[in-house]
Amino acid sequence: MDDDRLRGVNRRRKGTATPLAAPAPLRAARPDGAPIHIVRDTPPPTPARTSTAGRRSTRPSRVFTPACASWANPIGARFGPLRRSTRTDSRHRGHPAQTQAPHRSLRRRNADARHRDVLAAQRRERARIRGEKGVRRGRTRRMPCGVKDRQPAQSHRTEREELSMDHEDVDAAVAETLQVLGPRTAEDWTVPAGSLEWTCWRTAAHIGHDLLAYAGQLAAQPTDAYLPIDLNVRPTASPAGVLQAVTACGGLLSSALATADPTLRAWHWGPCDPGGFAAMGVAETLLHTYDIAQGLSVDWLPPAPLSAAVLDRLFPAAPPGDPTQVLLWCTGRGELDGLPRRTSWRWEAARPD
Repeated sequence: MDDDRLRGVNRRRKGTATPLAAPAPLRAARPDGAPIHIVRDTPPPTPARTSTAGRRSTRPSRVFTPACASWANPIGARFGPLRRSTRTDSRHRGHPAQTQAPHRSLRRRNADARHRDVLAAQRRERARIRGEKGVRRGRTRRMPCGVKDRQPAQSHRTEREELSMDHEDVDAAVAETLQVLGPRTAEDWTVPAGSLEWTCWRTAAHIGHDLLAYAGQLAAQPTDAYLPIDLNVRPTASPAGVLQAVTACGGLLSSALATADPTLRAWHWGPCDPGGFAAMGVAETLLHTYDIAQGLSVDWLPPAPLSAAVLDRLFPAAPPGDPTQVLLWCTGRGELDGLPRRTSWRWEAARPD
């Protein structure tokens, strides 16, 4: 779960009913509509039945990761110590006592859950390590000549190797949006979104529009313009329905990024690489979530790790400072250390090389 709390179901024996029943308590623990990712070692024995049950009850997404791709499964590593501490060489009187043991272990572990900013920083660190090793999406990619000998790039915040943003960052940004705005869909979304002239409803629809547009560019790879498509959200759609559209469009962009070759270029006022589209997707999602949160009087700021990554990619000349506040200043949403609020700005996404 994205709140760093482990939850599970203990069954007396294996069977097809176990994976079918597992998503229900997970959704009950997160009724806000946040995405749930189920990591499995092997495909289910009845794929059609499992898929139908998942869509009908909890709408989870299933990710199949074999043992050789354990780097993609940070969840599995959390269950190893739990399994050993409660099952290996244990002497339980019966199944109820055996069930109580992992529950006690889970309660102790969940009491020390990590903050979501720490989780985001750890995801970025895992991505950095994968980038250094040239490992992406479960396979080793062919690195251009001289990459291993390249010196770390200098950033205006930290000294670290420049790492292209990817689908994981888009997933994290959309998850932030759902976590912040999901519980507030019953409020009035016709109010202005922060300093924008748009309403909160229209701003949320705009997030979905941009995510879909970026996904289309990556899929079609046009060289001179955006595709002649648009996202049409019905005016009668509820705020919850608009957030579902945002989730769907974010998933399309994430899927396009996950399969895109790093050398791919598509038009965004010039040739833009997949990392640029990922950065723009994250920026649009976080910044407009901030606008909506302001309109709904919600005290929320974009996470610092994602803000820093967006600045590195889209605003290379940004001044030093707290990444979140610098990002808000760069996009005309606040002042920074005496610097006046910007009235016009643009980011640098096109990258021909």
